[in-house]
Amino acid sequence: QQQHGLIMLMGKGGVGKTSFVVTLGISLKNLGYEVAIFDADIGLANVDIMTGISPKWNITNIIEDDKSIFDIMVDGPSDIKIISGGSGIKDLIVMDESSIAKLIDEIEKLEYYVDYILIDTGAGISNLVIDFIKTSDETIIILTPDPTSLTDSYAVIKALTLFGYDRNINIVVNMVKNSVEARNT
Repeated sequence: QQQHGLIMLMGKGGVGKTSFVVTLGISLKNLGYEVAIFDADIGLANVDIMTGISPKWNITNIIEDDKSIFDIMVDGPSDIKIISGGSGIKDLIVMDESSIAKLIDEIEKLEYYVDYILIDTGAGISNLVIDFIKTSDETIIILTPDPTSLTDSYAVIKALTLFGYDRNINIVVNMVKNSVEARNT
């Protein structure tokens, strides 16, 4: 089975990225696609919390214990696959270039097992996020009408452009009162 897409989800903290990624994953699964959600917010991950699962391992185990992506992947709601980024001080790790390369190699192994890999990033642009951007097929930026969300989203789009990102950038406006506020945002 061939992958249909590696999709990055980005945005400021608190805009609803995790809710969106879980809902998108379940929706794609309900359409008949195989889906994996990778929670790339290392040490602050919450896809597992939101979906009510308690994975035994997370991506720190790939870096520190030589686990494979298949060792740490667990079933979530509607049989979507979830790869936890860990949550807590013990799961914070420094991602140097070799760690990032190892993680990307592991994620690429999923291409033959799922149709969509959804990557829920943390807020901001780290080396890990930049490397994922380079390999992603498209990016979805979640934003709200809040001025800080707008400013951060603009900065992310500008950074994507500066990195030479030439694939689809999609915008999802969240937490609006009505369609007029969404269009204005």
